Amino acid sequence: LLQAQVFNPDRFTVTHQIRQVMLLLESTLDREETQINGYVVICDYREVSLKQFVVWSITDASNTAKCIFQSLPVRIQEIHAIGVPKFISFVTDLVLSSMSEKIKSRVLCHKSLEETKKHLDLSILTTDYEGGSQNPEHLKQDFIKRAEDRRSELLLMDEMSIDISHCRNLWQQNNGLSEIDAGLVGSFKKLNVD
Repeated sequence: LLQAQVFNPDRFTVTHQIRQVMLLLESTLDREETQINGYVVICDYREVSLKQFVVWSITDASNTAKCIFQSLPVRIQEIHAIGVPKFISFVTDLVLSSMSEKIKSRVLCHKSLEETKKHLDLSILTTDYEGGSQNPEHLKQDFIKRAEDRRSELLLMDEMSIDISHCRNLWQQNNGLSEIDAGLVGSFKKLNVD
């Protein structure tokens, strides 16, 4: 659940927002339930101000969407956007353009919370919402505990790098695909995991 109206642009930057999302993903990607069930993303844009959006550049929005949808093994079940203001429709269009057709088909925009009820069981929301059953304080504490338990692993991810120097000669020698490579690529293109 992303509540855009709680973002304080005077105190935090886009980088802080992106880091928070990445922390959430990195701390939950290894969970079996997440790998099997995937994520249902709920973005509440009601009561959001223009000031909370102007901190995002078009490049920020595009790069973040590409990173999440093309670089991470994230399984998205649905994305629900509630009360998207007209003044950010161009950003919405940009983010949608960086998604695959499969993910785009899972994005649902709702004008109101009432309309959302037709597509989503509102009991999964926090108790701040009518019909919500999740205690926001418990969810917050669960997330903090999960992140603290995985702290050393998460910090190691910052140190991770890929040494491509030993492969550089191979890549320069073989510009075309070998038969094995072509078959392997063809096999993965046909693979439909989601």
